Amino acid sequence: MTDTKSLFKIAGIFGAAALTLSLASCSGGQSVADACKIAQDSMTDVVAQSQTDAQSALQSAMSGEETDFAAIFTPVVDALEDTQGKVTNEDVKGPLDNFVTEYKSFVETFDGIDLSAMQEIQEMSQLDMTDPANQAKLEELQTKSEELQQQSQELQTKLQDSQSTLMDASSELNDVCSAG
Repeated sequence: MTDTKSLFKIAGIFGAAALTLSLASCSGGQSVADACKIAQDSMTDVVAQSQTDAQSALQSAMSGEETDFAAIFTPVVDALEDTQGKVTNEDVKGPLDNFVTEYKSFVETFDGIDLSAMQEIQEMSQLDMTDPANQAKLEELQTKSEELQQQSQELQTKLQDSQSTLMDASSELNDVCSAG
């Protein structure tokens, strides 16, 4: 009789352990620390890469090349979305999802930005201002310069707003990870 009771107790213990493991795997089983490590490692890599890519694109645009600034961030967005798939802890997933959404909004700010006129404007200083043939070119470049300045001001305002919300999302994720 005692063997049967012991067997039922052991079976009950194994059942409880299995249930605990089952519940843990249903909730993702990922600790806050593990999820934060995945998110922070990815974000560190992503930020470094995006800074390098943005710097390169800006140099290209300044030399007169047409540059799709939004496209240079595609690998960054892809990496962040990949990270979203790896983070299953709900405490971390929410703030990470918010960060990714804000980052995508930040990237959308660059849609349609064209700085290719920068090279022409820089060459304006090399024009002979006394030559009447250059007057039309000078007026054209002046107009382009004014348009570029307006576009730059609009971009700066949008980037400041976007950067603020992006920093808030990053702080939210950091707060979760610091507490976990």
